[in-house]
Amino acid sequence: QAPVSLGVLPDSKTMRIPIPPLWRDQTAQMTLAISDEPVGGSPTGAPTGDILAVGAMANL
Repeated sequence: QAPVSLGVLPDSKTMRIPIPPLWRDQTAQMTLAISDEPVGGSPTGAPTGDILAVGAMANL
């Protein structure tokens, strides 16, 4: 499945990213990745820069 942007990270060190309700029962199969993008985010909505971090999602 193609990557989906969840938004742009702020300059602060923390951020809460709401998971769309339709995805909440699928988080165990998802991977979260953070990419380095131009100011304002990816111009295409897909990753265009280097991938900085990757991790598995977990239900809490």
